[in-house]
Amino acid sequence: MLTATGWGLKTKHDSKGSNVLLRSKVIEVNTMRCNNTSGIFYKYVYDSEFCGVTDYNLCNIGFGSPVFLSNKEDSRVTLVAIESYGAKCAIAQPYVFIKIGNHLDWIESVVWP
Repeated sequence: MLTATGWGLKTKHDSKGSNVLLRSKVIEVNTMRCNNTSGIFYKYVYDSEFCGVTDYNLCNIGFGSPVFLSNKEDSRVTLVAIESYGAKCAIAQPYVFIKIGNHLDWIESVVWP
């Protein structure tokens, strides 16, 4: 199961972030759905990205939120993506996530130069 976490707003009316780490399930959806979603944010979803819908409003959690895959057998988690962008808060539309695996070479060159 994919999960996103963050310290963002609990509601769109809040003025400061949560004191509690928020989390949401992320369900991957067909790229065509994102590409056909009306709204100024969606132009084209690239191969290095994927679309997902959530059970919690992710813009409240905060863009840049990590998305990880949980392995129930050994309790390990693997970072797989970072939230990139989406439509307005509280609208049931997909978000676009950047796949970490496509950028590992760059990440490693920065972390371990």
